[in-house]
Amino acid sequence: MIRPTLRRFSWLLVAALVVGAVTACTPSKSGAAAIVGDQSLSQATLNQQALEVLTVIDQSGQPAPDIATINQSIVSSWVTQHVLAVIAADHHVTVSDAEVSAFLDKVTKQSGGQDKLEQTAASQGGTPPESIPDLIKFYLISQKLPLALLPNGSATDQNAALVQAVDATAQQLGVRVNPRYGQWDPKTGKLQSELGQLSVPATQVDGRSITPTTGGGAGTGTLPAP
Repeated sequence: MIRPTLRRFSWLLVAALVVGAVTACTPSKSGAAAIVGDQSLSQATLNQQALEVLTVIDQSGQPAPDIATINQSIVSSWVTQHVLAVIAADHHVTVSDAEVSAFLDKVTKQSGGQDKLEQTAASQGGTPPESIPDLIKFYLISQKLPLALLPNGSATDQNAALVQAVDATAQQLGVRVNPRYGQWDPKTGKLQSELGQLSVPATQVDGRSITPTTGGGAGTGTLPAP
């Protein structure tokens, strides 16, 4: 069982950072689900990642979340990672492959193995298996950035500096999200669906029909952390 303190890892960093940073509007690039600067998340990539998440959940025997929730989680993570990457580059903050591997080893053991980790990432965070290392990388970056932004500040001031940096960078880059994935809630910094609960048709995975459960906006899926 994952301890409550471990649930702060992953999408909680999204909620803590992007309050008011992104506005929902139709991306100009054809087929884009979201755009950050000159980078875009294509609809095809989003669909593929959502299918991978559904496949992992199906194999675990757990009920599938609302497909809208999975899509929102993927888009939220993609946007946040690209904004953090720019801030990290500007302040010479890096995370090595060795750091990612060490952290991955820890959370894999805490989860009870790779399969359990992938199931947790998929069911609670909408994260496909191949995206787990990137999720860890940007989590570690988010832990280093506050000190880099305000070396002599208090922890509270450092975190505030990071929030300000994310907000300013997102606006400077021109972050845009396709409105079909909801709007950014300024109170939570997450994508929220305007339609509330949706009726979602069954999705075919390995020849079987999966009917996702319905729910509200994007959740705060998690992975365990030390």
